[in-house]
Amino acid sequence: MDKDNVLFFNPDDPRKENLDKISSNDDLNYVLNEADDGDTYPIALKLRLEITDEMGTVDDWAKSIIQKYGKSADGTIRRDILVPADMDLHALHYLIQRVFGWQNSHLRNFRLPDKVFDALVDGKAEEWGMLCGVYFRFPDDLNDKDFFWDDDYEDQDNFKNWLKSRYAKLEHYSNSIGDSYLNNQKEIGYFSDFVNNDPQGKKIFKGKSFDDLSLEDLKRIPDIGFGLDHLLERLALRDILCVKGLLLADAQKIREETNDLLREFSYLYMDILEDEDYLDTIDSDFQALRKARNDYFDVLREKNHFFGQPKSSRKSFEKTIMRFLDAKEKVNFLSSNCFEAINEICPDVSRITNEITYNYDYGDGWVVKITCEDEYTIRNDEENDEFVIVDAGLKEVSVDLADMVTRIMFDGKPVCLAAEGVNVMDDVGGIYGYANFLRTLNEGNRVEASEIRDWAKSMGWSGRSVMPKNML
Repeated sequence: MDKDNVLFFNPDDPRKENLDKISSNDDLNYVLNEADDGDTYPIALKLRLEITDEMGTVDDWAKSIIQKYGKSADGTIRRDILVPADMDLHALHYLIQRVFGWQNSHLRNFRLPDKVFDALVDGKAEEWGMLCGVYFRFPDDLNDKDFFWDDDYEDQDNFKNWLKSRYAKLEHYSNSIGDSYLNNQKEIGYFSDFVNNDPQGKKIFKGKSFDDLSLEDLKRIPDIGFGLDHLLERLALRDILCVKGLLLADAQKIREETNDLLREFSYLYMDILEDEDYLDTIDSDFQALRKARNDYFDVLREKNHFFGQPKSSRKSFEKTIMRFLDAKEKVNFLSSNCFEAINEICPDVSRITNEITYNYDYGDGWVVKITCEDEYTIRNDEENDEFVIVDAGLKEVSVDLADMVTRIMFDGKPVCLAAEGVNVMDDVGGIYGYANFLRTLNEGNRVEASEIRDWAKSMGWSGRSVMPKNML
C-alpha cells in the first residue's frame, strides 16, 4: 500500500485537519462501522453532467460552433462534480441550475433511461402504480404549488447564493407531499377507482380494469401519460445511482429486488399502513399543507411585487409583510407535521442505474445527461489498522481527492472538478438555439450581434469562463 497516496483516519496523521470532529460525527461513525463490517457505503459520488438534445446527442454542426465560440475543446458543454452521496435529486436540480447558468424559471423533471424504466414497470400500469411513491411521482396538478415547495426566492436575495443554500447543506429532505409514498398510493387508489368504476373512466379505457391496463393505455391520456416516468425528488443519489460495473445484471433481477424491498416495507410498516385513523390524520395534514403553501406563494408574489415599486404604500407593505410572516410560519408548522410521512415512511430502493437525465424547460428541450463516473467509500485497512478512502474499484485515492471527499462529508458542499464550455441561458431555444446564438453573436452583422448581446446580458449571460472551483 502506498502510504503517500492515502488519507488515513488515524489520530497521529498530521494531514487530517478535522480530527476533532470525527468522534462526534454521527454520520461518519455510521460509515466507519459499515466499513469495519466490510460493507460498501458511498460517501461521495463523482458525476458527469453533459448537455445534450432530446435524443441524447448533439449534432456535428452545433458541436463545431460551440467548440469555436463557446470555449469548449471538444464542442461539449459538461461539468464534472463531486457531490455528497446522500444529496437528493431536489438539491441536484438547484446545483444543475447553478453550474449551467439557468435561472430556475421553467419546469423540470428527472428520468431513468428507457431500458431501466421498462425493466421496472414491464409495460404494465399495475407495476407502475406499485412504484408510485417508491421511484415515481404520480403526475402533478401544476397549478398546485406543492412541487415548487422550495422555490421561495425573494427578489432582494442574491440568486446564486439562494441556489447555493438549496444544494450546499448537510441534511437533505423533502417537504413536497408529492414525494410521499402514502400520498402517491392514495392517488393510485383514486385513479384505479376512476378506471374501474367511474362511467367516464370506463369509457376512456374501454372497460378495461386498472390491473389490465398497459403503460401505452396510460400514455394516451395527456394528464397522466406525460409524467409517468418522472422520478421522486426526495430520492438520494446513492440510493439509485452507482458506477456501471456495480449494477444489477438484468430486468428480472431488478424487479425481484424491488419487490423484495416492497414486501419488507409492507411488513415493517403494516400497523401504519392498516391504521385508517392515522392515514386520515396524515391526509388531513397534507391537505392543510397544500392550502397553506398555495396561500404562502400568493402572498410571497405580492411581497416581491412591492420591491419593484418605487412608491409603495408603507402601510400596505407592512400588512403584506405580516401576512407573509404568518403564512411562512404556518407552512413551517404544517411541514413539520408531515415530515415523517414524507421522508421516513417510504420503501427502500435499489441502485438500478448509472445514468439519469434532467429535463429542463419543455419548450426549449434542454437535457442534461447525468452519469455516475465513480464513487468513494471508507474501507478498513486491517493490515495497518486504519481507515482509507477508496474508489469504486477499491483502489486507494490520492491525498488531494481524499481531502475533498472528507470535506464534503463534513460540510455537505459539492465541488466542481472540471468544466467544458461556458454557461448557457434560458429561453434561447435549447442546445441548437444556443449554438445559433453563438454563431449570430460572432458571425452576424454588427446590429444583430449588438442586439443579441444585449438580450443575452439581460438573461444573465456574460460569455466569460468560470473556474471550476468557483462554480459551486
